[in-house]
Amino acid sequence: MKNLDKRYRRNIRHSLSFYVCSLILTALCVLVVNVMYTSVDALDTTFSTIMKDGHVEDAQFTTLVSIPETERTELEGKYGIVLEAIRFADLKEDNYDLRVFRETGKLNLVQVVDGSAISGPGEILLNPDFATAHDIVPGDAFTVAGIEYRVAGTAVRPDYLYAQRNPSDFYVDDFGFGQITMGAQDFERVPNAQTYYAVEYSEDNSVAFRKDVHQSYMTLSYLSDAANNRISTCRDLGKEFGLMLAALLPVLFGMNTMIVAVVLGRKIKREQRQIGTLLSFGYRSAEIIRHYLWYAIIPGVIGSVVGTILSTVFCRPLTAAVAADFDSPEYITRPHLPSLLVCLIVPTLLYVLTTVVAVKRLVRKPITVLLAGSSAEAKKRGRILAGSKMSFRSKFKIRSLISHKSRTIVVVLGLFFSSFLCSVGFVFADSWKDIITDGLDAAGSYEYQYYMNTLAADAKGGEKVLTASFESGDDHSIFVLSGLQEDPQYYKLETKSGAPVEYGMYYMTTNAAELFGIKAGDPFTFINPATAESYTVGIRDLIADNTQCAVYTSLSEAETLFGLPEGSYNLILSDRPLDLDKNLVLEERSKESIKEQLEFGVDLLMSMIYVIIAAGVLLCVVTVYLTVNMLVEENRPTISMLKVLGYKTKEINRILLYTNNILVPICLAAGIVACLGLSALLFRSFIDMFNMYIEPSVTTQSILIIGAIQIGGYLLALTLLKRKAYHVDMVESLKDTRE
Repeated sequence: MKNLDKRYRRNIRHSLSFYVCSLILTALCVLVVNVMYTSVDALDTTFSTIMKDGHVEDAQFTTLVSIPETERTELEGKYGIVLEAIRFADLKEDNYDLRVFRETGKLNLVQVVDGSAISGPGEILLNPDFATAHDIVPGDAFTVAGIEYRVAGTAVRPDYLYAQRNPSDFYVDDFGFGQITMGAQDFERVPNAQTYYAVEYSEDNSVAFRKDVHQSYMTLSYLSDAANNRISTCRDLGKEFGLMLAALLPVLFGMNTMIVAVVLGRKIKREQRQIGTLLSFGYRSAEIIRHYLWYAIIPGVIGSVVGTILSTVFCRPLTAAVAADFDSPEYITRPHLPSLLVCLIVPTLLYVLTTVVAVKRLVRKPITVLLAGSSAEAKKRGRILAGSKMSFRSKFKIRSLISHKSRTIVVVLGLFFSSFLCSVGFVFADSWKDIITDGLDAAGSYEYQYYMNTLAADAKGGEKVLTASFESGDDHSIFVLSGLQEDPQYYKLETKSGAPVEYGMYYMTTNAAELFGIKAGDPFTFINPATAESYTVGIRDLIADNTQCAVYTSLSEAETLFGLPEGSYNLILSDRPLDLDKNLVLEERSKESIKEQLEFGVDLLMSMIYVIIAAGVLLCVVTVYLTVNMLVEENRPTISMLKVLGYKTKEINRILLYTNNILVPICLAAGIVACLGLSALLFRSFIDMFNMYIEPSVTTQSILIIGAIQIGGYLLALTLLKRKAYHVDMVESLKDTRE
């Protein structure tokens, strides 16, 4: 009876490195795909559930004349909406700022994460990330406006999941800004209380509602959920990451599985003598195919299962890492079934198909050809550069690269994608640092901005600006239109074309141009969010500024557009702190604070960069090890003959192991260029999230580090293989004299 069980065990022992590397690549691929898709699905599901259950606002607005509760009820019946007055107060403590909210009853309902809800006077709720940053747990005491309260628990607000202090901020400061919810009775003791109105629409009638409110109560500001980063960032996060994963992960998944499939195909091709022997012993083609299917099933099934198990372990930590900027609720983590099924089935299926095709191609050949081995191919390789006076070492390397195309493709793919992954982290970090060092100065030479709550303030040495926010585009994205003095002191407006700025014309920053798809000379239509009134202006040119989403014109042109009297302004710029009446200052900003926010973002980004770089190094080491090990196995007779001819092991290693050296710098350069191209696309899609356009860049220092990492991983793989040639016996060359 024909039995191949012993051959299974011998094959596994002999090809252990192949199985280990294939398992690692398959498991790594499955792990990344499963974890990323599951994490994105968890974020999307969690945020959607919180917003739905908490009845997040569709918009918020303020009015000059307050809207009485009875009239709010009438508006709700007239337009089929939900309308609620949101009471809050901003308080400054020594080390942080607080925004205190009165507990709501209809919209923006808080949802408890830890502890319990407010049960009576003297109890408050904190947002989770602020509580964690200050080591506060339910039951602790916390002081608000000089009064001590008991922390009943931590809770998230659906409108503050991305808890920016201001929607125009660049980043979230968990330590420096917290949200507190308290009962109506306790809130009455909080000083400086303010009111805005939140609205939830059930019909497409927001324009009619806005016009009615403005006519009756004089709307001062209006912010839709699409233009509110605190809401839109959470709502769009799953979609944005989903698009990125849809573009990147299938390529990574396909590349990894193709590498293993190609190596598997070449491994089976090296078995042609054994297949010829089995055929001569009477084995049928189907029996041989079933035997070699284990070559595919072992790495496919075990690698997929191991990767899936690991993904269940790393899913929650990665979800928390991706959502580091968002308030931390209990994430709804569940397997992403489409990616789970693909990861469990596709690798094994691809490996099985590769095996079946490879074996079928071999069993169709005559048995005498199979038993002859690869002598015909060896003769064909020997004719490459046969007449050249090139050294033997150079000829051998070129022949290995040209004649073994599939093996070369595997090396190129592995080196390219490992270089790409390493580059991703450095390109992201360098691009952010460019914004910090150069981008902020492009916005103007001022150091301080004072937003006034009146149009009748004295500048006291500062530069006057008239500014207002408008919305444009299908997503109702917000931009700032500013009227400047002629020859402004703090704005150095330089056009992208190099043409001089004409005072009184409209100019758009490159950041806004990327967001709205505007070019120099295009008309630009936008609306007043409060009144829904539409305007159209012509954009004369673009201003080189990737940090501000803005349009600039003259003071007089802005006054005409806004319908304000001559001499109006509501923003003061200065290169030093100004002594202004605090009652007239709505908000004060400094470049230093913006810089600190951006640097904080880079620090958080670096933790993710290290993970990406580690994946790139691992991919490089495993791929190079797998392919060079294949090179050694395929050249065992050649290594044996070189030993017979007197070559030492070190010399053989220099000839054999360094065959792929020329591919390293080529793949390194290609990976960096591809990363820059992909980063440009991703940064454009993130303009809404970060309120800026980040120009992709990479420094010379980063390129050198990427190269060092890539070469280090490459040399590590070669070091692990150096003893392979040592274990090849001289007798190998005598086993087949025809070779």
